[in-house]
Amino acid sequence: MGSFGKVCSVLAVLAFGLAGCGEEETVTETKEVIRGLKAARISAAADRPVRRYPSIIRPVTETALSFEVSGKLKAVSLEVGQEIAEGDVIAEIDPRSLQLQVEQAEAAVSETNAALANASVDYDRQATLLERGIVAQAAVDRSLATLKSAKAQAEQAEKKLALAHEDLDKAVLKSPFTGVISSVSVVSFGQISPGQEIVKFYAQGAYEAAFNVPAAVAGQIAVGDRAEVFVSAATPAPLPARISEIGSSASQVASFPVVVKLDDAENVKAGMAAEVALSLRADGDEGLLVPLSALAIRSGDGAEEVGAAKIYVYDEQTRTVAVRDVVIAGVRENRAVITSGLEGGEIVAIAGVSFLRDGQEVSLLPLTPIGD
Repeated sequence: MGSFGKVCSVLAVLAFGLAGCGEEETVTETKEVIRGLKAARISAAADRPVRRYPSIIRPVTETALSFEVSGKLKAVSLEVGQEIAEGDVIAEIDPRSLQLQVEQAEAAVSETNAALANASVDYDRQATLLERGIVAQAAVDRSLATLKSAKAQAEQAEKKLALAHEDLDKAVLKSPFTGVISSVSVVSFGQISPGQEIVKFYAQGAYEAAFNVPAAVAGQIAVGDRAEVFVSAATPAPLPARISEIGSSASQVASFPVVVKLDDAENVKAGMAAEVALSLRADGDEGLLVPLSALAIRSGDGAEEVGAAKIYVYDEQTRTVAVRDVVIAGVRENRAVITSGLEGGEIVAIAGVSFLRDGQEVSLLPLTPIGD
Protein backbone atom coordinates (compact mmCIF):
# COMPACT_ATOMS: atom_id res chain seq x y z
CA MET A 1 0.00 0.00 0.00
CA GLY A 2 1.30 3.40 -0.94
CA SER A 3 1.58 6.48 1.22
CA PHE A 4 -1.72 7.80 -0.03
CA GLY A 5 -3.49 4.59 0.97
CA LYS A 6 -2.02 4.69 4.46
CA VAL A 7 -3.26 8.26 4.99
CA CYS A 8 -6.74 7.34 3.87
CA SER A 9 -6.82 4.42 6.27
CA VAL A 10 -5.82 6.63 9.21
CA LEU A 11 -8.46 9.24 8.36
CA ALA A 12 -11.10 6.58 8.13
CA VAL A 13 -10.22 5.26 11.56
CA LEU A 14 -10.30 8.74 13.08
CA ALA A 15 -13.65 9.53 11.50
CA PHE A 16 -15.13 6.31 12.85
CA GLY A 17 -13.75 7.06 16.31
CA LEU A 18 -15.18 10.57 16.34
CA ALA A 19 -18.55 9.32 15.19
CA GLY A 20 -18.56 6.79 18.03
CA CYS A 21 -17.74 9.49 20.63
CA GLY A 22 -20.58 11.69 19.41
CA GLU A 23 -23.08 8.89 19.76
CA GLU A 24 -21.91 8.15 23.34
CA GLU A 25 -22.41 11.81 24.43
CA THR A 26 -25.89 11.78 22.99
CA VAL A 27 -27.10 8.84 25.08
CA THR A 28 -25.45 9.90 28.39
CA GLU A 29 -27.96 11.50 30.86
CA THR A 30 -26.92 14.57 32.90
CA LYS A 31 -27.61 14.06 36.67
CA GLU A 32 -28.32 17.03 39.04
CA VAL A 33 -25.83 17.40 41.86
CA ILE A 34 -27.61 17.22 45.25
CA ARG A 35 -26.41 20.16 47.33
CA GLY A 36 -25.41 19.67 50.94
CA LEU A 37 -27.58 21.75 53.28
CA LYS A 38 -26.19 23.48 56.34
CA ALA A 39 -29.16 23.91 58.66
CA ALA A 40 -30.24 24.34 62.26
CA ARG A 41 -33.25 23.26 64.26
CA ILE A 42 -34.99 26.38 65.61
CA SER A 43 -35.93 26.09 69.26
CA ALA A 44 -34.52 29.15 71.00
CA ALA A 45 -37.14 31.72 71.93
CA ALA A 46 -36.26 35.39 72.02
CA ASP A 47 -35.72 36.17 75.67
CA ARG A 48 -36.81 39.58 76.86
CA PRO A 49 -34.13 41.99 78.07
CA VAL A 50 -34.18 42.25 81.86
CA ARG A 51 -33.92 45.43 83.93
CA ARG A 52 -33.55 45.47 87.73
CA TYR A 53 -34.80 48.10 90.16
CA PRO A 54 -34.34 48.45 93.95
CA SER A 55 -37.47 48.65 96.08
CA ILE A 56 -38.97 47.97 99.50
CA ILE A 57 -41.58 45.32 100.26
CA ARG A 58 -44.81 46.90 101.44
CA PRO A 59 -48.30 45.57 102.17
CA VAL A 60 -50.89 45.78 99.44
CA THR A 61 -53.49 47.02 101.93
CA GLU A 62 -52.48 49.31 104.78
CA THR A 63 -55.28 50.87 106.83
CA ALA A 64 -55.12 53.84 109.18
CA LEU A 65 -57.63 53.61 112.05
CA SER A 66 -59.06 56.55 113.98
CA PHE A 67 -61.92 57.40 116.33
CA GLU A 68 -65.00 59.23 115.13
CA VAL A 69 -65.36 60.98 118.49
CA SER A 70 -63.05 63.04 120.68
CA GLY A 71 -61.97 62.22 124.19
CA LYS A 72 -59.19 61.03 126.43
CA LEU A 73 -57.54 57.70 125.66
CA LYS A 74 -57.24 54.91 128.13
CA ALA A 75 -53.92 53.08 128.47
CA VAL A 76 -52.46 52.08 125.07
CA SER A 77 -50.47 48.82 124.89
CA LEU A 78 -49.93 48.54 121.13
CA GLU A 79 -46.59 47.59 119.55
CA VAL A 80 -45.33 47.67 115.97
CA GLY A 81 -45.41 44.15 114.54
CA GLN A 82 -48.16 43.03 116.90
CA GLU A 83 -50.73 40.75 115.29
CA ILE A 84 -54.36 41.82 115.66
CA ALA A 85 -57.31 39.53 114.99
CA GLU A 86 -60.55 40.73 113.47
CA GLY A 87 -62.75 42.24 116.19
CA ASP A 88 -59.94 42.75 118.71
CA VAL A 89 -60.03 46.00 120.69
CA ILE A 90 -57.24 48.29 119.55
CA ALA A 91 -57.86 51.34 121.75
CA GLU A 92 -60.55 52.87 123.97
CA ILE A 93 -61.62 56.38 124.94
CA ASP A 94 -62.53 57.11 128.55
CA PRO A 95 -66.35 56.76 128.34
CA ARG A 96 -67.26 59.02 131.27
CA SER A 97 -67.76 62.17 129.22
CA LEU A 98 -69.67 60.25 126.58
CA GLN A 99 -71.80 58.55 129.23
CA LEU A 100 -72.63 62.01 130.61
CA GLN A 101 -73.83 63.05 127.17
CA VAL A 102 -76.09 60.00 127.10
CA GLU A 103 -77.56 60.92 130.48
CA GLN A 104 -78.15 64.49 129.38
CA ALA A 105 -79.87 63.26 126.23
CA GLU A 106 -82.08 60.92 128.28
CA ALA A 107 -83.08 63.84 130.52
CA ALA A 108 -83.93 65.93 127.47
CA VAL A 109 -86.11 63.11 126.16
CA SER A 110 -88.00 62.93 129.47
CA GLU A 111 -88.51 66.68 129.49
CA THR A 112 -89.74 66.91 125.91
CA ASN A 113 -92.03 63.91 126.37
CA ALA A 114 -93.62 65.61 129.39
CA ALA A 115 -94.07 68.83 127.42
CA LEU A 116 -95.63 66.83 124.58
CA ALA A 117 -98.06 65.15 126.96
CA ASN A 118 -99.13 68.51 128.44
CA ALA A 119 -99.55 70.03 124.97
CA SER A 120 -101.68 67.07 123.90
CA VAL A 121 -103.96 67.41 126.95
CA ASP A 122 -104.30 71.17 126.44
CA TYR A 123 -105.22 70.70 122.78
CA ASP A 124 -107.96 68.16 123.64
CA ARG A 125 -109.38 70.55 126.27
CA GLN A 126 -109.37 73.51 123.88
CA ALA A 127 -111.08 71.44 121.19
CA THR A 128 -113.82 70.43 123.67
CA LEU A 129 -114.35 74.03 124.76
CA LEU A 130 -114.60 75.09 121.12
CA GLU A 131 -117.41 72.61 120.55
CA ARG A 132 -119.25 74.14 123.52
CA GLY A 133 -118.67 77.62 122.18
CA ILE A 134 -116.72 78.70 125.23
CA VAL A 135 -113.45 79.56 123.40
CA ALA A 136 -112.67 80.96 120.00
CA GLN A 137 -111.03 79.07 117.11
CA ALA A 138 -107.84 81.08 117.67
CA ALA A 139 -107.28 79.48 121.06
CA VAL A 140 -107.55 76.02 119.51
CA ASP A 141 -105.09 76.98 116.75
CA ARG A 142 -102.55 78.19 119.29
CA SER A 143 -102.91 74.97 121.25
CA LEU A 144 -102.43 72.92 118.07
CA ALA A 145 -99.25 74.84 117.20
CA THR A 146 -97.89 74.23 120.69
CA LEU A 147 -98.65 70.51 120.32
CA LYS A 148 -96.81 70.26 116.99
CA SER A 149 -93.79 72.09 118.42
CA ALA A 150 -93.68 69.80 121.45
CA LYS A 151 -93.90 66.75 119.21
CA ALA A 152 -91.01 67.98 117.04
CA GLN A 153 -88.87 68.69 120.10
CA ALA A 154 -89.57 65.25 121.49
CA GLU A 155 -88.54 63.61 118.20
CA GLN A 156 -85.36 65.68 118.10
CA ALA A 157 -84.50 64.67 121.66
CA GLU A 158 -84.94 60.98 120.74
CA LYS A 159 -82.51 61.38 117.82
CA LYS A 160 -79.94 63.10 120.03
CA LEU A 161 -80.21 60.25 122.50
CA ALA A 162 -79.60 57.71 119.73
CA LEU A 163 -76.55 59.67 118.58
CA ALA A 164 -75.24 59.85 122.14
CA HIS A 165 -75.49 56.06 122.41
CA GLU A 166 -73.67 55.69 119.06
CA ASP A 167 -70.88 57.97 120.26
CA LEU A 168 -70.57 55.90 123.40
CA ASP A 169 -70.26 52.75 121.31
CA LYS A 170 -67.59 54.49 119.17
CA ALA A 171 -65.43 54.93 122.24
CA VAL A 172 -64.13 51.42 121.52
CA LEU A 173 -61.94 51.03 118.37
CA LYS A 174 -61.91 47.48 116.97
CA SER A 175 -59.92 45.86 114.17
CA PRO A 176 -61.94 45.45 110.95
CA PHE A 177 -59.78 42.49 109.81
CA THR A 178 -56.86 40.35 110.90
CA GLY A 179 -53.53 42.07 110.39
CA VAL A 180 -50.25 43.36 111.75
CA ILE A 181 -49.64 46.79 113.28
CA SER A 182 -47.16 48.82 111.21
CA SER A 183 -47.18 52.06 113.24
CA VAL A 184 -48.65 53.56 116.43
CA SER A 185 -49.33 57.31 116.46
CA VAL A 186 -50.65 57.92 120.01
CA VAL A 187 -49.63 57.45 123.64
CA SER A 188 -51.58 56.43 126.70
CA PHE A 189 -54.03 58.94 128.20
CA GLY A 190 -53.59 61.44 125.39
CA GLN A 191 -56.39 63.68 124.16
CA ILE A 192 -57.48 62.78 120.65
CA SER A 193 -59.78 64.34 118.06
CA PRO A 194 -62.14 62.76 115.52
CA GLY A 195 -60.18 61.45 112.53
CA GLN A 196 -56.82 61.56 114.29
CA GLU A 197 -54.71 58.53 113.29
CA ILE A 198 -54.33 55.97 116.08
CA VAL A 199 -52.57 53.07 114.33
CA LYS A 200 -51.77 51.72 110.88
CA PHE A 201 -51.97 48.03 110.22
CA TYR A 202 -52.04 45.71 107.24
CA ALA A 203 -53.28 42.29 106.22
CA GLN A 204 -50.64 39.56 106.04
CA GLY A 205 -50.05 37.53 102.90
CA ALA A 206 -50.48 40.31 100.32
CA TYR A 207 -47.36 42.33 99.51
CA GLU A 208 -46.12 44.53 96.70
CA ALA A 209 -43.07 46.56 95.66
CA ALA A 210 -43.09 50.04 94.14
CA PHE A 211 -40.35 51.80 92.14
CA ASN A 212 -39.83 54.21 89.24
CA VAL A 213 -38.72 53.40 85.68
CA PRO A 214 -37.59 55.61 82.77
CA ALA A 215 -40.11 56.51 80.08
CA ALA A 216 -38.44 54.16 77.58
CA VAL A 217 -38.91 51.21 79.95
CA ALA A 218 -42.50 52.19 80.77
CA GLY A 219 -43.31 51.79 77.08
CA GLN A 220 -42.00 48.22 77.05
CA ILE A 221 -44.05 46.82 79.92
CA ALA A 222 -47.77 46.41 80.57
CA VAL A 223 -50.09 45.67 83.48
CA GLY A 224 -50.22 41.89 83.94
CA ASP A 225 -46.64 41.25 82.76
CA ARG A 226 -44.66 38.81 84.84
CA ALA A 227 -41.82 39.98 87.10
CA GLU A 228 -39.43 38.53 89.67
CA VAL A 229 -38.71 39.91 93.12
CA PHE A 230 -35.45 39.06 94.85
CA VAL A 231 -35.62 39.27 98.66
CA SER A 232 -32.32 37.86 99.89
CA ALA A 233 -33.32 38.12 103.53
CA ALA A 234 -36.32 35.85 102.93
CA THR A 235 -35.24 33.38 100.25
CA PRO A 236 -32.39 33.08 97.73
CA ALA A 237 -34.80 32.20 94.93
CA PRO A 238 -36.78 34.94 93.17
CA LEU A 239 -40.43 35.32 94.09
CA PRO A 240 -42.94 35.43 91.22
CA ALA A 241 -44.84 38.67 90.81
CA ARG A 242 -47.00 40.52 88.32
CA ILE A 243 -47.18 44.20 87.35
CA SER A 244 -50.34 45.61 88.95
CA GLU A 245 -49.96 49.34 88.27
CA ILE A 246 -48.12 51.62 85.82
CA GLY A 247 -48.43 55.37 86.37
CA SER A 248 -49.94 57.29 83.46
CA SER A 249 -47.98 60.42 84.35
CA ALA A 250 -44.39 60.87 85.49
CA SER A 251 -43.92 61.22 89.24
CA GLN A 252 -40.46 62.67 88.59
CA VAL A 253 -38.72 63.98 85.48
CA ALA A 254 -39.16 61.25 82.80
CA SER A 255 -39.77 58.68 85.55
CA PHE A 256 -42.97 56.63 85.88
CA PRO A 257 -44.17 54.76 89.00
CA VAL A 258 -44.60 50.99 88.72
CA VAL A 259 -46.06 48.55 91.26
CA VAL A 260 -45.66 44.76 91.19
CA LYS A 261 -47.72 42.44 93.36
CA LEU A 262 -46.12 39.27 94.74
CA ASP A 263 -47.84 35.96 93.99
CA ASP A 264 -46.17 34.16 96.88
CA ALA A 265 -45.56 36.13 100.07
CA GLU A 266 -44.36 33.30 102.31
CA ASN A 267 -41.54 34.35 104.65
CA VAL A 268 -41.85 37.95 103.46
CA LYS A 269 -42.42 40.91 105.76
CA ALA A 270 -43.15 44.55 105.11
CA GLY A 271 -40.06 46.74 105.05
CA MET A 272 -37.68 44.16 103.58
CA ALA A 273 -35.27 45.41 100.91
CA ALA A 274 -35.95 43.93 97.49
CA GLU A 275 -34.86 44.04 93.86
CA VAL A 276 -37.45 43.76 91.10
CA ALA A 277 -36.49 42.23 87.73
CA LEU A 278 -38.64 43.28 84.77
CA SER A 279 -38.63 41.52 81.39
CA LEU A 280 -39.01 44.15 78.69
CA ARG A 281 -40.90 43.70 75.46
CA ALA A 282 -37.97 44.23 73.10
CA ASP A 283 -39.07 45.47 69.66
CA GLY A 284 -42.65 45.13 70.82
CA ASP A 285 -42.87 41.34 70.44
CA GLU A 286 -41.43 37.97 71.34
CA GLY A 287 -40.57 35.27 68.84
CA LEU A 288 -38.03 32.67 67.67
CA LEU A 289 -34.35 33.45 67.16
CA VAL A 290 -33.01 32.66 63.67
CA PRO A 291 -29.49 33.42 62.33
CA LEU A 292 -29.44 36.36 59.92
CA SER A 293 -27.78 34.09 57.35
CA ALA A 294 -31.06 32.15 57.07
CA LEU A 295 -32.96 35.13 55.68
CA ALA A 296 -33.67 35.44 51.98
CA ILE A 297 -34.90 39.04 51.57
CA ARG A 298 -37.67 39.58 49.03
CA SER A 299 -36.67 41.46 45.90
CA GLY A 300 -38.23 42.14 42.54
CA ASP A 301 -41.52 40.39 43.23
CA GLY A 302 -43.45 43.50 44.18
CA ALA A 303 -44.31 42.07 47.58
CA GLU A 304 -41.81 43.87 49.83
CA GLU A 305 -43.14 44.59 53.30
CA VAL A 306 -41.49 46.14 56.28
CA GLY A 307 -40.32 43.30 58.49
CA ALA A 308 -41.01 40.63 55.85
CA ALA A 309 -38.52 38.06 54.55
CA LYS A 310 -38.25 34.51 53.31
CA ILE A 311 -36.53 31.46 54.72
CA TYR A 312 -36.07 27.88 53.51
CA VAL A 313 -37.50 25.16 55.75
CA TYR A 314 -36.25 21.56 55.41
CA ASP A 315 -38.80 18.74 55.10
CA GLU A 316 -37.41 15.57 56.72
CA GLN A 317 -39.90 13.34 54.86
CA THR A 318 -39.19 14.52 51.31
CA ARG A 319 -35.62 15.75 51.97
CA THR A 320 -36.45 18.97 50.20
CA VAL A 321 -36.57 22.64 51.16
CA ALA A 322 -39.67 24.83 50.91
CA VAL A 323 -39.66 28.60 50.84
CA ARG A 324 -41.57 30.21 53.74
CA ASP A 325 -42.73 33.81 54.34
CA VAL A 326 -41.89 35.09 57.80
CA VAL A 327 -42.28 38.32 59.75
CA ILE A 328 -39.30 39.83 61.56
CA ALA A 329 -39.90 41.93 64.68
CA GLY A 330 -36.28 42.94 65.17
CA VAL A 331 -32.67 41.82 65.44
CA ARG A 332 -30.97 40.71 68.62
CA GLU A 333 -27.32 39.64 68.85
CA ASN A 334 -27.01 38.98 65.09
CA ARG A 335 -30.17 36.87 65.10
CA ALA A 336 -33.58 37.81 63.76
CA VAL A 337 -36.64 37.68 66.02
CA ILE A 338 -39.30 35.94 63.92
CA THR A 339 -42.84 36.37 65.20
CA SER A 340 -44.85 34.77 62.39
CA GLY A 341 -44.37 32.02 59.81
CA LEU A 342 -42.13 29.67 61.76
CA GLU A 343 -42.72 27.09 64.48
CA GLY A 344 -40.31 25.95 67.15
CA GLY A 345 -38.57 22.67 66.26
CA GLU A 346 -38.50 23.22 62.48
CA ILE A 347 -35.21 22.91 60.55
CA VAL A 348 -34.10 26.00 58.63
CA ALA A 349 -31.34 26.49 56.05
CA ILE A 350 -28.70 28.84 57.49
CA ALA A 351 -26.17 29.02 54.64
CA GLY A 352 -26.24 29.31 50.86
CA VAL A 353 -29.90 30.34 50.81
CA SER A 354 -29.37 32.42 47.66
CA PHE A 355 -28.60 29.17 45.75
CA LEU A 356 -31.73 27.34 46.92
CA ARG A 357 -35.09 27.11 45.22
CA ASP A 358 -38.51 26.01 46.40
CA GLY A 359 -38.87 22.22 46.37
CA GLN A 360 -35.18 21.54 45.80
CA GLU A 361 -33.83 18.18 46.99
CA VAL A 362 -30.89 18.55 49.36
CA SER A 363 -28.59 16.45 51.50
CA LEU A 364 -28.89 17.50 55.11
CA LEU A 365 -25.56 18.03 56.84
CA PRO A 366 -25.18 17.58 60.60
CA LEU A 367 -27.35 20.22 62.28
CA THR A 368 -25.60 23.33 63.54
CA PRO A 369 -26.50 24.46 67.06
CA ILE A 370 -28.03 27.94 67.12
CA GLY A 371 -25.41 30.49 68.06
CA ASP A 372 -22.46 28.62 66.48
